[in-house]
Amino acid sequence: MIHTRSIAQRFSAAAPTYDRLADIQRAVAAQVADLAVRRCPAPKPPHILDAGCGTGVLTRLVQARYPGATLTALDIAPGMLAIARRHAHGQPITWVRADFNDLKSMDRFGLIVSSAALHWAQPLRATFSALVRNLAPGGRMVFALMVAGTLRELHAARRRIAPGKTPGADLPSLPIVRNAMRAAGMRLEYAALARHIAHLPSAEYLLRALHGQGVTG
Repeated sequence: MIHTRSIAQRFSAAAPTYDRLADIQRAVAAQVADLAVRRCPAPKPPHILDAGCGTGVLTRLVQARYPGATLTALDIAPGMLAIARRHAHGQPITWVRADFNDLKSMDRFGLIVSSAALHWAQPLRATFSALVRNLAPGGRMVFALMVAGTLRELHAARRRIAPGKTPGADLPSLPIVRNAMRAAGMRLEYAALARHIAHLPSAEYLLRALHGQGVTG
């Protein structure tokens, strides 16, 4: 298990280089923002939470799609929040440094969004339960997370080269995600599995790029 303090430190350190390297994360964030609009067409939610906002890519996309909504952006990494604030150019967003499970808001949210973040939550069931507690009646949650099978070529190479070196944590499988949702009292309305393929110049580039995104361990 990877400790939340380690996650915060890693992503804070990677904040200055994250946006330059996170092409797939940007694509996923755009999918989440578009799906949120399709699943929550009307009435527009007055309060929206971006859980695990990182450098604010999804935050800005959601803000553009829901002008006038009160927006809260949460992340555990202070370095990421600092970059997100800078990119927001003074827009009225409430920035919260906290773990998913420690969110305590005065408002309850009509919409919670999250992109490429919830796979770090351990245990996932507790995080879903914490987020559900902050949903307004009738509220929805739209999210994307990485699941088991991601970076499988890298894992296959690691098993061949260094079989004794195991990852600090595993990505959740689809059944684990769905069971955690069900245990938290969530009802699944729509699900899709997307595959993003990146063509990179070398294995060394991949490892440096992952490090520059804070995606290690």
